[in-house]
Amino acid sequence: YSNRWNLKMRRPVTVTCEGKKNNIEDSENLDKLKTDLTTVQRECYEVELKIKSEEMERK
Repeated sequence: YSNRWNLKMRRPVTVTCEGKKNNIEDSENLDKLKTDLTTVQRECYEVELKIKSEEMERK
């Protein structure tokens, strides 16, 4: 069977330095995004609590 078919079937195992660097940068970006998301969620939660407590005071 032809070599081309063989290449298509087999996934490339070697990872270039550039690829590794990109993977590391991606995971660092992901960590930063997760941290940002957590911060935003915390802020939203605090705002919701504030609104709820203000509504309770009005009643």
